[in-house]
Amino acid sequence: VNFDKETLTLVGEKLGVRAVILGSVDDYKRVGFGAGNAISFSVRMLDTGSGTILWQAKAIESGGSLWRKIIGLDNIDSNFLTQKAVQRALDTLF
Repeated sequence: VNFDKETLTLVGEKLGVRAVILGSVDDYKRVGFGAGNAISFSVRMLDTGSGTILWQAKAIESGGSLWRKIIGLDNIDSNFLTQKAVQRALDTLF
């Protein structure tokens, strides 16, 4: 989602905040046999007064493979991958 500066300022005033976090899911795959699950997303924090990007991150996580299936391991759960990707992005903030 992209906001022009005027809209961003209005959002900041209405919510009473000086920054907002926006993001998008770039890829989210829950696949079956032979391939693993995958997620990637982008996130950024914008100053509501100036529109300046205060922080941004992109996280990509994947798990599972044909080899995991062959040796009897399950694919890594999509929810686990999502949590891991979010944590990876947040780790760049602090």
